[in-house]
Parts: sequence; structure tokens; C-alpha cells
Amino acid sequence: MLAGGGQDAAVSDLVSGVAQKAAPELANLPKGSSLDQIGQAASGKPAPSSAPANALEDAMSGKAAGGKIGSDFTEYVPGSTPTLAQATGNSGIAELERAANSQNSAPFTALEASNNAARGNFLQQIRGTPDTLSELQASRDAVTGPLRANALANATGPADVQPVVDTINGILKSPSGQQDAVVKAMNNVLGKLQGKDGALQTDPSQLYGIRKNINNQLEIVAGKDSSEAQHASSQLLQVKQALDDAIEPVAPGFGDYIKTYASMSKPIEAQQFLQGKDLTDATSSQFSLNKTKNLLLSIQKMQSQPGANAAKSISPEQMQGLQALHMDLRSEERRVGK
Repeated sequence: MLAGGGQDAAVSDLVSGVAQKAAPELANLPKGSSLDQIGQAASGKPAPSSAPANALEDAMSGKAAGGKIGSDFTEYVPGSTPTLAQATGNSGIAELERAANSQNSAPFTALEASNNAARGNFLQQIRGTPDTLSELQASRDAVTGPLRANALANATGPADVQPVVDTINGILKSPSGQQDAVVKAMNNVLGKLQGKDGALQTDPSQLYGIRKNINNQLEIVAGKDSSEAQHASSQLLQVKQALDDAIEPVAPGFGDYIKTYASMSKPIEAQQFLQGKDLTDATSSQFSLNKTKNLLLSIQKMQSQPGANAAKSISPEQMQGLQALHMDLRSEERRVGK
């Protein structure tokens, strides 16, 4: 019944005991029958007239004798083992597994629990845990805090923020400035740059506070499906860059702080995003193929959008891990009739 490490016992069960009761045709198969012959006998179809002498060995090694029944014994998730029906996608073998399951479900239940635990461990490696997230945040603060403090403390004078104001006004006068979300975001920043008397804020520390407020706005719109909201985040990124360009000349080292903070923030943003996604089914105990598939599609969509969103921080390695989890769950769904 079970493939992977239990292939020997699986094929043995298929041609004896419960398997024969479910499909008597198997009783007449000679020793060394191919995986093709087993599947066809289980389906009630005539077996081919010839088969390789080492066909049973082919079945054990995950090959499809005669090429008529494809098999995939790959452990896409380490420790998650497919059953023979899942590996072959053969309806006859699936019928045998269901018959065996009805008589003794314990092995199947144990395998499902083991596979589910393997997936949980694998997903934890991909997205981390609340503890690893806290560790990354603490490490980022320890490294970047002093860089920022030193840069601002050693500021040499007032910053020239007129280029920042020009950037905002340019956006408001552009076609983008006709969108309500963009107008609201730009006026919010402009209102903090200009006092009631019209004087511009030039203190690097205060400008850094305005920059933090832009980041807060970016977090609000990040990942939203609304194209308008995403476009607003794209414009905010332009303004934030203009602010950085204004602060750096009068606060040497501020640019290094920005680069370091951005680099150390990527794995944090990725873990925050992925840990916020529930990939379990309605029982909250088993992983859901549909949720995993939808997450992959959502990430791909978000990564292709303009503006800021946390999905852009997900690494290629994390994507490969999620794709492997999806392949593992899809392999499990190939068990006919499940």
C-alpha cells in the first residue's frame, strides 16, 4: 500500500490478502509482474502479453514498466512519503488502497499524520517562527540603531528639502495626481514638511520622523489589490528617496544606515508575510492544497505589481520551498477518489 520506504510491503500487499479480495484478477499474476500488469489487473483490464523480467524491481525503484503507468516517488517535502496510488495515479491501485484502508486504516492514518508533521516542519523552515522573527528584528535593531543615531547626532547643518517639495508637487501635477489615494498621501507628507507659516522643516532628525511616517503609510497600502492604493505606494517611494537624498549630505552615514536597514528588513518582512498566512483546511489540522496554490498565485501577482509590498521580500529559496509543498500536496491529491 505504501510507496517510498514501504514499497516492498506495498507491492506484496497488492498481490495478496486484502488486495486479492478487492481484485481477484491479481491472484493469477505471476511473480515478477510489472506495475503495468498490476494496475491493469486491479482495474479489470487485460494485462499485456509480455513484461520485463525485472518489472517488479522497476516498480520498487519507482519506474513505470512499459511506460504505461507513470510513477513519481519523489519526496518533495522531506519525510512526506506518497502511497503507491499517489505515486502512480493509477485508479486500480487506488481502489486497492481504499479496500485495504476499509479493512485496516491504521497504516494510512499513521502515514497521513507523519506526512502532515513533515509538512509542518518543512513550512517552519520556510517561513520561520515567532521566535526567529523576534531574533531577526532584535539583530536588525542592534546593528542599525547605532548607525542611525550616529548619523543624525553628527549632522552638519540644515537639509535642503526643496527638492522633496518639488518631487511632491511634480507628482500632484502629473496624471497620477488625479487619483484620490495619491493626492491624500502627497498632501500628508507636504503638510509635515511645511509649517503653518510656510517654513520648511530642515532638521535631519525631524525629516527622519517624516520618513518614518511615510513607511507607516506604505505599510497600510502594502499588498492591497487596489491598483490605486498600489500606485500611491509607488509615489510614496519616490518621495522617500527624495528625503533620503536630502538627509544624507548633512548626516554622513545615513545612507549606510538606510542600505543596511533595508537589507536586514527583507527576511523580516518575508517571515511576517508568510507567518500571517493560514495554509490549513477547515479542520486546522491538515494542509490545504487550494490555500497553498492560492498563496503562490497571490505572491506572484504581488511581486509583479508596482509599489511596495512584503511579498517582494520573499526569497527565491522560500518560493522554491512553497512550490515543493504545493507539489507534495498535489501528489497526495492524485490518489484517485480521495
